[in-house]
Amino acid sequence: APFLVVDSYFEALVLRREGIKSDILIIGFTAPENIYKNKLRGVAFTITGMEQLGEIAKNLERPSTFHLKIDTGMHRQGILPGEINEAISLINRNNNLNLEGICSHLADADNLDESQTGEQIERWNKIVDVFKANFSGIKYFHLAASAGVKFADKITANVMRLGLGLYGVDPNGKLDLKPALEMRAIVSGV
Repeated sequence: APFLVVDSYFEALVLRREGIKSDILIIGFTAPENIYKNKLRGVAFTITGMEQLGEIAKNLERPSTFHLKIDTGMHRQGILPGEINEAISLINRNNNLNLEGICSHLADADNLDESQTGEQIERWNKIVDVFKANFSGIKYFHLAASAGVKFADKITANVMRLGLGLYGVDPNGKLDLKPALEMRAIVSGV
């Protein structure tokens, strides 16, 4: 795996304290002060919105590595497609912003109706072309977690986040996985 993905800066700290040396991507929101003061090596942060990107671009004083999240249709986090040119301009003007990857998330990859996922993939592939035309150093393009594996041949990407597949859960029956965990309980009252 090229990097481990965690949700928070706290989780990255825990991994480093436990001796994990692999590169880490923090995919959840990180408070700007944790980015500015970061002393952890091999940790990249996900920029989850235009406001956050602007604040980081204005205040970052030393080089840091980032993945830029693009909202392709989940509508939870990410730079909106209409903000991409502004984001590219901000990143290009700041030598401390090392854009290592772009990412998004499929909103409905495990649904039998694949129309929304198809629209997101089409939107994503066009966005990847824009970023490839503006940056030669982007290493990672990632859109899907485990549920999106069935669309891998349609997605312009070079990494995929494991998601539920890490635990042996196959969200759409396309992988030969076995559950890694089991939980049992005694029903003591109804």
